[in-house]
Amino acid sequence: MKKELSSDINILKESNAEKGTFCNSHVNNDVSIVHGYENECYSKSLKIRILLTVGFLALLFIVIFVAFFLKENRILKNDEQYCICDNVTNNFTLVPSLVSISTVDISNATGIPSWSSVTKETSTNSSYLQPWEKIRLDMSVIPHHYDLELITDLLKAACQGNRSFTGSVAITIEVQSRTNLISIHVKELALPGETVSVKEKDTNTSLQIRRQFYYNDTEKYVIEMEQSLEKGFYTVVIGHFSGCIIPDLVGLYLCSYKTSSGETRLRLHKSSDNKM
Repeated sequence: MKKELSSDINILKESNAEKGTFCNSHVNNDVSIVHGYENECYSKSLKIRILLTVGFLALLFIVIFVAFFLKENRILKNDEQYCICDNVTNNFTLVPSLVSISTVDISNATGIPSWSSVTKETSTNSSYLQPWEKIRLDMSVIPHHYDLELITDLLKAACQGNRSFTGSVAITIEVQSRTNLISIHVKELALPGETVSVKEKDTNTSLQIRRQFYYNDTEKYVIEMEQSLEKGFYTVVIGHFSGCIIPDLVGLYLCSYKTSSGETRLRLHKSSDNKM
């Protein structure tokens, strides 16, 4: 009886051991399947993230490319209708063209030569750029305020077949480091040098100017002082300048448009890249 009972117990243990081995095998297989599925999901997720990143960078590049190269070709539109630039032909010439001008060299602040007598001024050392040869203005002189008076004549086409404008300006500048040069951007303006002066801000005392000249390559009008300016505030006065209201969407330009009632009107615009 004891032998039979012991035999039954051994059979039961062997059966349970076989069942345990079978179950463990299935569990291990299930774990491997789960890990394989997780790896596959992670791989797909990584590919999707890479594709989205590449797509975003490509879209960003296209937007920057379009914004940069189409900036100058944008169409300006008023509230009612597209602006059509007005161009009236007339043989009368108010000021000469400055297209071929390189530099105006002036030995005397009160004796400005005509624009036709301009000679080009070059640097003696090709590896060194003079301040007026640099595109950016010198940071030693910072403009703070402009008192600008501008007078336009929209009735007469007296400026190379276009309307004209005249004006004056007083520029408050701060000299942050000792210098004898003051540079301002000027483009296609007639600017008589005898109307230019530099004064101390507090005392309004006029300072002596050594020479003035225009450098066409960087569109700079340069005022060279007889003595260096110390740190402080000064006023640069340009008593008179004149220019043309051209139909090229540059600087001041004139446009015409029609209202909803059919009335034609003129409108004066200023481009954002105008320099002065």
